[in-house]
Amino acid sequence: GSWLAHITELFNHAAWFFMKCMMMISWWVTTLPGAFHYVRGPDAYFLVAYYTGLFGLGTGWLLHPRVRRWALGGFVAVMIVGITQWQTDSQTVRLNLLPGTPAVFQEDFTGRSNLLVDTGDARGIESGVIPILHTRGIDALEAVALTHGSKHQTAGLTNLIKVMSPQIVYRSHAKIRSTRYSRAIDELLAARPNLERRVSVGDRMGAWEVLHPLRGEDQSRNIDNALVLRARFHGVRVLLMSDLGEVGQELLVRRVNNLRADLVITSVPNFGEPLQPWLLEAIEPRVILVHDSFFPLGERAPAKLRARLARLEAQVFYTTDIGGIRVEITPGGWRVLNASGILWSSR
Repeated sequence: GSWLAHITELFNHAAWFFMKCMMMISWWVTTLPGAFHYVRGPDAYFLVAYYTGLFGLGTGWLLHPRVRRWALGGFVAVMIVGITQWQTDSQTVRLNLLPGTPAVFQEDFTGRSNLLVDTGDARGIESGVIPILHTRGIDALEAVALTHGSKHQTAGLTNLIKVMSPQIVYRSHAKIRSTRYSRAIDELLAARPNLERRVSVGDRMGAWEVLHPLRGEDQSRNIDNALVLRARFHGVRVLLMSDLGEVGQELLVRRVNNLRADLVITSVPNFGEPLQPWLLEAIEPRVILVHDSFFPLGERAPAKLRARLARLEAQVFYTTDIGGIRVEITPGGWRVLNASGILWSSR
């Protein structure tokens, strides 16, 4: 350094230069088509088996004659567990209530189908929906359903389409009351006319049947026009109601003869209450999931609603209390979970 100060300075700048080049090339490579693919995080047993094998092979411990036979038996056991888990996953339907947004994501791990019901606003899409979908191994969506035209439910559609590239966007024929939002959605879907599909009573979206609204109906409030969806997975009846208003609930009960469902998923409308007593009497649910949020304040379940639902025999869970919720439905039964573990099980 004291003899060739300029050369020393050159080495210092070269280190920063090549580090910067490495960072830029690493970023650039990720923008190439097919550069990466999101996958679901492995289960705990797989991580234990993987690192045990990695350590054992790296140190030569698993190749020791006394250990080799046990290692082979362990490998066979891991393969059996993995195949069994894969078969279970291929038959499991999962309904994910994403925290902080009104979005509900239906998935299976065979890749045959996935559906995102509502998107939330732009902030919820960037900070919640897209990262969660990526952790579930989803690179692109098959379909998106917009239950109605409120900003809280669907304002993040533009951001979602840029990243997740859905093949179909389902929405009701009912008008969007917000002029600015209506114009933005119309412009977006006009640019890709094959993307949009209008649905009403009797239409289907994959496994889901549309129960409301009736074609030609257009109530004065967006919430009364919200799509109501029903599906049956492995014998479990699921009713997804978004934040259907009281007028919409009355029309639904009047029109549908049999509304019985094992599981009901609802949000909180900004006017009135969801799941009126006469509607609950028609549904007779075993589990109710209230997909409420802290913001905006009108989307939070009020104390009056909580007190009324607490008197029911059905189990009731709120996303503002326990965070994101997942429902797993298999041929052998179904259960409700969150990050802490199992909340309810039919077994």
